[in-house]
Amino acid sequence: MERMSNQLIDTFVYKHLKLIDIEHNEEINQNKSYQQKLSLPELQNRGICLIKLYKQSMRTGLYGRTIITFGPKWSTQELASNSISSGDIVGVTAGNESLVLVSGVILKVDTKAIDVAFDVDISPINGYEDNHRFNLIKLSNDITHRRLKSALNNVKKKSLSHHLIEVLFGETQITENCCQNKNDIKYFNHNLNDSQKKAIELSLDQKEVAIIHGPPGTGKTTVLIEFIMQCVHNYGLRVLATGPSNVSVDNMVEKLSEQGMGAHIVRLGHPGRSISHLHSYSLDAAIGRSDDYTIVSDMRAEIQQMVAKRNTSFSEIKSLRKELKERERKVMKQILNQSKVVLTTLTTGSPDGYLKLLVDSDGYYPFDVIVIDECSQSIEASAWIVLNCGRKCVLAGDHCQLPPTILSEKAAKDGLEVSLMERLIKLFEDKQIVQMLDIQYRMNEQIMSWSSEQFYSNKLKAYESIKNHTLNDIISDINTAPLVLIDTAGCDMNELDLEDEESKGNEFEADIVSIYVQKLLKQGFSESSIGIISPYNLQVQLIRARLKDYPKVEIKSVDGFQGREKEIIVLSFVRSNDSKEVGFLSERRRINVAVTRAKRHLALICDSDTVSNDSTIKTLIDHFHQNGDIVCAQEFKDEMQNMTQTERPLNLRFKTKESKETIRKNAKKSEKVVLKNKQNFSKEEIKMEKKSMEDDKEEIKMEKKSMEDELVIEKESQFETKIVEFIANKNSDVLAFPSQLTSFERLLVHKIAESLDLIHESVGEGQDRHIVIRKRLQENTLSVENKTNVCKQNVENEANCGPNTSNGQQKHKTETISVKPKTKSESKSKPINKSHNLKTKIDAIEDEDIDSLIAEVKKSDKLCKYSRCKTSVTILGQKCQFCGQSYCLPHSMPEVHGCGDRIREFLRSNARKDGKLYPGSGVPTKKPLDLHKRNYLEKKLNNKLKDMSSDRKTKKGDKDKPNN
Repeated sequence: MERMSNQLIDTFVYKHLKLIDIEHNEEINQNKSYQQKLSLPELQNRGICLIKLYKQSMRTGLYGRTIITFGPKWSTQELASNSISSGDIVGVTAGNESLVLVSGVILKVDTKAIDVAFDVDISPINGYEDNHRFNLIKLSNDITHRRLKSALNNVKKKSLSHHLIEVLFGETQITENCCQNKNDIKYFNHNLNDSQKKAIELSLDQKEVAIIHGPPGTGKTTVLIEFIMQCVHNYGLRVLATGPSNVSVDNMVEKLSEQGMGAHIVRLGHPGRSISHLHSYSLDAAIGRSDDYTIVSDMRAEIQQMVAKRNTSFSEIKSLRKELKERERKVMKQILNQSKVVLTTLTTGSPDGYLKLLVDSDGYYPFDVIVIDECSQSIEASAWIVLNCGRKCVLAGDHCQLPPTILSEKAAKDGLEVSLMERLIKLFEDKQIVQMLDIQYRMNEQIMSWSSEQFYSNKLKAYESIKNHTLNDIISDINTAPLVLIDTAGCDMNELDLEDEESKGNEFEADIVSIYVQKLLKQGFSESSIGIISPYNLQVQLIRARLKDYPKVEIKSVDGFQGREKEIIVLSFVRSNDSKEVGFLSERRRINVAVTRAKRHLALICDSDTVSNDSTIKTLIDHFHQNGDIVCAQEFKDEMQNMTQTERPLNLRFKTKESKETIRKNAKKSEKVVLKNKQNFSKEEIKMEKKSMEDDKEEIKMEKKSMEDELVIEKESQFETKIVEFIANKNSDVLAFPSQLTSFERLLVHKIAESLDLIHESVGEGQDRHIVIRKRLQENTLSVENKTNVCKQNVENEANCGPNTSNGQQKHKTETISVKPKTKSESKSKPINKSHNLKTKIDAIEDEDIDSLIAEVKKSDKLCKYSRCKTSVTILGQKCQFCGQSYCLPHSMPEVHGCGDRIREFLRSNARKDGKLYPGSGVPTKKPLDLHKRNYLEKKLNNKLKDMSSDRKTKKGDKDKPNN
């Protein structure tokens, strides 16, 4: 039996060691691939790097650590969109170098700055000047991989909790419950329901393992806190409380402190990875409060002075450093021994970390119980890091919600994503070690019922006081159903067709989300009460760009909302395509998490025709049809058209827009394939194939030109929208563009700024050179209030090359006209195209005489529109293709009557399309002949004529000769 047990454990360990190696290699290969194939700007577009940052400030904080704030050079600039968050490890590089100078931990990420804490010496950074550029690159952590392997090897050796290991692998029977008298338990929380009390009783009774299954909103963490307090106060036990993430650990720290347990707890790990108001419970803070800390800090300062002055022997410094480490070790050990509850993440709770200070002479840890919160979100190997530290474990989580995050598909399919909690539920399904919490305190019953039916066998029930709560309880005039489905099926709102398959986006759904949320805000709901969730990170970016003016509206992926809740949740499922592919949405557990974040109102925006291809989502759509309100997305069409065009993220690469290099490679590849197999073709077939290839190349060339023109138009539209928003913003006088713009993009910005009469200039040197736009100081606004003034303005617009309507009548609209001062150079270069005689006549007409005004305007249509020209254009006249006005023959040239800029732009556009510049119209009718080639051909022609002439003379002479 012992041999069989060892064989089972050995097989498990061998398999998982192999799987975590596959996963680690996948992570390394992804990082290498990104860093080798992609430039720094492309890495920034991926969200894993921030470039061209400068040191804004440096200070000492977080218990002696150095904190540096990095940010863009200009205060008006914001950080690029990124996936870097608090607690991540980043490397600092200088300029365009790839060598990492130092690494640190992210403390805080803002829109315009990012704080990084450093434990190590930062002299490599200080060696550069203050105005030097730095980059931050997200790094993978090799320490976690080493600790996972060490934990699995300890399981194989059975070095510590021998009995617990055998129980959790099913080789030893679970000890029967000790039948504790329920009446003996005195609960600290008097609001616990029956299922929560049963979970606590089970956890106290079980000798080896107990599992608390907590569906969404059932108070799982509340039960764990009550259990920990029972262990400490009523049973005198020591507890090691852990979780896979810093968020899960912080939740326990916060709730324990609220219950008055602050003096009995200590939180391990870097303070920068925990919430700021919980720093006082960290080990660093506890050391800082101890009596011996003063001695330790004085010793450290003394050693630093000795090293700086170099007046002390190396052996003496080495001896002092050894004494310093012993004192620090003694202080930490004393604090840990005094703590009843030690809280840490799974990886930080490794035996080779702080916890090794607690090991006794027999090699055992002083913990009686190991608590693992959110156990279903971590791989089993990470749970074994801390399970070797105790004799009993209590696992809490929900295997029907988010699974562990696995990068390697092979490792996930082979079993790495199966958590310890999920495996034990299947292994001990006939044993009474699992207690499900069946009353939830979050959702309206209509929101909850779908999740209860699909994932929890209809066992989940809503608490009586919240089962019918709605938005009407917050604002009485609102009569909105708890469930609303906005269906885009049949509305031609397809997802973006991108090259990068890692993420998806749907701009139409993002627009609808923006419109729907703004309506809720206008009705009186607060920003903080609204949450927006999408399974795709790209969709999160698109929605954030549209709602950037509402910073308190939380917009995150499903993973980012795990464990959270909001009064209102808006979901965007993104997928809408003809092939009905749902991709990432097929992960049913993520859909469960997304739906169950809402308390009173859940709005789902999706293409029901596409997403219903998945069986789980189809049941959700059916649930909305049966219990909620259905809205067609067509109702939002008008509002979507009125929305300002939002700039797309720079990292979007569309499938239809291939790069020049890709087009060239594909053409060469097809040519090689044909030439390689040419021996199998006849000459005629090869000839036809080559002709076909040439036609394809020509077609690709034309398509490439068309795509480049589309890109130019799209980029120009984005810049114009941004500049127009800047003009409308009265609080901003300066707009700085990033230095990453290409020379062509900078030309577009200058051109647009010039057309809008803004001050524009290039600032900086080298790679830091960028464009800055400023508003002019004087700006007057004239308002046209009556019909007469409208007619006058329309006549002036007409004289200024304004287009006519088809029936010859003017459009009368009341509008506001911005009059901007012109420079002297502008007034000299552009002729004034206003008919002063017509203005004088109109001024003389009374306001009420509209017929006279119309007659005067019609009369002006028959005359040349050039200033001071009274020539009739009824018979001889030409219409300008740019401004649409009629001119006499002498004034018909665009350069004469004021459309010179337009025709020059037209010719430049044609030149760009053809790829070359030619004199004249820009579209050559025939390619000009090279001079040397022309001379060569003329010489060849003359020689040919001479030869032909001599041949004719010779033949004629032969006829005259006598026959011999």
